[in-house]
Amino acid sequence: RGGALGTAADDVQRSATRLLERVECSYRVIEESEHVRAKELDVRAESTLALRGEHTVVMAKKLVKVDGTQIHMG
Repeated sequence: RGGALGTAADDVQRSATRLLERVECSYRVIEESEHVRAKELDVRAESTLALRGEHTVVMAKKLVKVDGTQIHMG
């Protein structure tokens, strides 16, 4: 494997028609907040997906579906 690459900037803007990233492992630390807006967002995990927060809100205008062999609430 190669060496390290460091980048520092006050502001960064990216604009692209399509962006594809393939990495073996990725870590991001967001100090304040992160906002994602998309027409569709598909998140898949082969093993475990964990959403943790002091407050977690799930909202839908029409349908919320929770499907699993076991579902624990509370």
